[in-house]
Amino acid sequence: MLGVLAGGCALLSPKSEEELLAERRTAAITRAVQLFVQWTGVPPEVKPAPGTATSWTERPIRRRFRQSEALVEVYRLRDYRPLWFERGRISGAGRIALARLERARESGLDSAFYRVPELRKLMARVEPPPARKPQRRASQAPPEEDPLQGLDAPAAARFDATLTDGMLQLAADLMWGRVDPDLMDPEWTLRVVRKSREDLLEVAKEWPASVNEVMNVLEPQHPAYTRMKESLQKYRELARSWNRALPRLLRGNTEIDATSRSGRILAGWLRHLGDLEESGTADPDLQLASAVKRFQQRHGLTPDGILREETLDALGTTLSARVRQLELNLERWRWLPRTLGDRYVVVNIADYSLSLVDLGKERLYSQVLVGKDYLRTPVFSSRVSTLSFNPTWTIPARIAREELEPAVRKDPEALSKRGIRALRKQGGDWVDVPMAEIDWSAESLEHYRVIFRQEPGPRNPLGKVKMLFPNPFDVYLHDSPDKALFKGRDKRQSSGCLRVQRAMSLARELYFIERGVPAGEKQPKVEEDWEEIEAKIETGESWELRYRSDVSVFIVYFTAWADRDGAMQFRKDIYGRDSVLDRWMKL
Repeated sequence: MLGVLAGGCALLSPKSEEELLAERRTAAITRAVQLFVQWTGVPPEVKPAPGTATSWTERPIRRRFRQSEALVEVYRLRDYRPLWFERGRISGAGRIALARLERARESGLDSAFYRVPELRKLMARVEPPPARKPQRRASQAPPEEDPLQGLDAPAAARFDATLTDGMLQLAADLMWGRVDPDLMDPEWTLRVVRKSREDLLEVAKEWPASVNEVMNVLEPQHPAYTRMKESLQKYRELARSWNRALPRLLRGNTEIDATSRSGRILAGWLRHLGDLEESGTADPDLQLASAVKRFQQRHGLTPDGILREETLDALGTTLSARVRQLELNLERWRWLPRTLGDRYVVVNIADYSLSLVDLGKERLYSQVLVGKDYLRTPVFSSRVSTLSFNPTWTIPARIAREELEPAVRKDPEALSKRGIRALRKQGGDWVDVPMAEIDWSAESLEHYRVIFRQEPGPRNPLGKVKMLFPNPFDVYLHDSPDKALFKGRDKRQSSGCLRVQRAMSLARELYFIERGVPAGEKQPKVEEDWEEIEAKIETGESWELRYRSDVSVFIVYFTAWADRDGAMQFRKDIYGRDSVLDRWMKL
């Protein structure tokens, strides 16, 4: 019983002076936060004269804070108590949050965008160095101290709100990306993650108890994104130790001589990048040639060891430019859904490549041809819906005017020789239109609804199969009868669609997925059914197979990534999308 009473007495014990002082400081900061966030004015003791304004009251909160709506809601739910102060002083969580903003550069983001320099200056005002106490005689009574002396409540409020705004903005950027691609590029419609203020508020509810844990899970968790972040740190270190461009003396030297001055410079550069693996017994020229081939392979160039102009251009790119390239492509990762699904087709336009991924493993790889500069392949996502065998090709009106009309003027039989028919809808049927009656103007073709259709055959550019997936651009994957195009250096050869070098193999693997056959497994009955499909294709008959399996399609644009071995891969910015994103990232 005495123990219980003793416990009760302890609960009623008066607060210490230190606790009372902490409460007063917290109350002062809370009041300042409320005034600052609600924008109702400033404390009376610092209220400016009419017609003037303090440095922190010059603009409305909507302009000062990027996440103003979420910011106001965060503090309203907390009754305007500061987030990052404890006992009237910056808390440990506040210091962790500030350090997290400074580490935004690890994700390819600029910490200055989250107002880190401003926060550092405010921190100096909120936590000034302790003032020296004036000396006094022993006979003098100690002066009465103001318990709030040294507390700049408006600065503390501004620090707290600015840090919260920076954390909200960083959270938004890690979840959804710094730039909205829909606004930046009308050809970029891949974004599937939609912004929500409620999502931000859910994140903020975990503060200040959990800062790093919460922020870390907001970023993409895909291994490729993690590898790119690691490579970014590596390339920053490389850039700090060597960021100058290679001398012009390398130009014009297609042959490699390891003993020449240019050869020694080239060897030093490739050694710095990790491409030159030296051996004391190997021929220096062969070692250097192997290093050049390794460098070419990492940059999507023909690995022949010859120093052509495109190889010299890649060699001459500074490491600071490569660092920026990595930062831009990390941003593109943040636009992707957090999970790509169990099975998906991913096409990287800048790499001219296609991969069919099944349960995390690559089931098929193929080269692709992409759209020409003036018919650029767009970026989007969809889902495989149809396999079309021996497809007809409905020629776009622009191509009809630019390519077919001149051919007809030279030879009236040019289209029939290529199996192309001009058709007009009459009633419910398509009927042929004589070439002599065609008005090739855009208005006439649209008004009379004349289309040009090429029948299946060896000259049909769609080849034996096309794979359809709904999208607003009428883009699809298809075969190509002209396999020589895949051997050329410039693979921008299509009208926007994607020509697949191994289109029939891709169709086969998709069919096997539809039939439930795991990768690498043989099922005789399914293989026999596919052989029947191949035999039917050879008859020239056109038909479609509706696809029911859940296989997503992602058409992406990455000019830098780290492969599974951790080696950095860089590609040329064929459509100039890096430079556009760079400008938007700096806004």
